[in-house]
This record gives sequence, C-alpha cells and structure tokens, in this order.
Amino acid sequence: MNEQVSDSQTVCWLVEDSIEDTMLLKMAISTSHPSVEVIVSTSGEVALREMEQRNLAGLPFPALMIVDVNLPGMKGFDFLGFLIAGGFKKFPVIMMSGSTIQKEEATSMASGADGFLEKSMSFYQMEERLGQMIEDLLPRQSV
Repeated sequence: MNEQVSDSQTVCWLVEDSIEDTMLLKMAISTSHPSVEVIVSTSGEVALREMEQRNLAGLPFPALMIVDVNLPGMKGFDFLGFLIAGGFKKFPVIMMSGSTIQKEEATSMASGADGFLEKSMSFYQMEERLGQMIEDLLPRQSV
C-alpha cells in the first residue's frame, strides 16, 4: 500500500512579514506540493483575527502553519503561545527564523512547535527541507 500526503483541500497558513521570504516559501511549497493552498498573514495580530473570523464562519483550520519568529508587533513565540492557550493549535506549527542560532530552534520546540526552519539556507535546501517537513507533518491518507 502506497501512502502519500493528500494535497486536495490542504491549506498551509504562512505568518510572515517579509515579501521576499513569503515569495520563496510559496515557491518552495508549490514546487513540492502544488495543490497546497497557501494563505498569508503579515503579523501575528492579523493571523489571530483571521483565525477567529474563520472559526466563527465555520471554516476549517489550516493543515499546517509556518510562523516567523521575528514578526513585527507580536513575536512568533508569543503568537504560538496564544495559539496553544486559545485552543487553536489543532495543527502542526513550524517556526522559522533567519537566525542560525541553535537556541531559537530549541526554544521553538520547547514552546510547542512541531518543527523549525532556517531561512538562511539556499532555495533548493529550503524546498527539500520544507517538502520533507510537509510529508512528515501532514496527515497521511491511503491512495
């Protein structure tokens, strides 16, 4: 029996303020998983408001969320804390940072994240790493 990630109706929510990083992440996701829809919020505050609106409208939560550690206003770790405290973390969360400090990865995992991605890697490394993380974290369905 062959298993693969089911991309149909799969939504990845990206919380990132950098236009350039957003474009790179969307390209990496679309290359490895072309039918995954990517929703973008430019800050933690905006993402929380949009999640609340989606929740009130009865729309499903994303299958995966990718959150920048260094967001303007509410920082990524604070956002993750709000997700957990508010009962919204019903999906895997990958934290990411342009910093290569190992402490950020350890803090991410200790804070409840399911993965960590360094933005400083090449596009091809990011595409491969993110594609593997999606494979590892998204629910699997039999084909």
